[in-house]
Amino acid sequence: MPSITRANLRKGLARTLGLYEEFATSTNITTNTSVVSTGLTDLGYEIDDTLIGKWIFIKGTANPNESRFVNDYTGSSGTIDVRGTPLSEESGVMNCELHEFS
Repeated sequence: MPSITRANLRKGLARTLGLYEEFATSTNITTNTSVVSTGLTDLGYEIDDTLIGKWIFIKGTANPNESRFVNDYTGSSGTIDVRGTPLSEESGVMNCELHEFS
């Protein structure tokens, strides 16, 4: 009997519902609450505050499977500000997902 991982189930269900976007960071995540990806503007997120209320899922090594609520978004720079304690510093580009729900 085949098995489906929780990550694949999460992505598949969210894609089917049109509630999913995947992107990579364009700068390393540092010890603050910001995640920067200039690729978000290429995906159509050019207007400030359009991502407020969504959830970001970080697939990092220092922030493994970290899920955070989006507090603010600056479209011109692709900067997401998340709620909670500062993130851990990452040493490279990290893949992230945007979801409507946690």
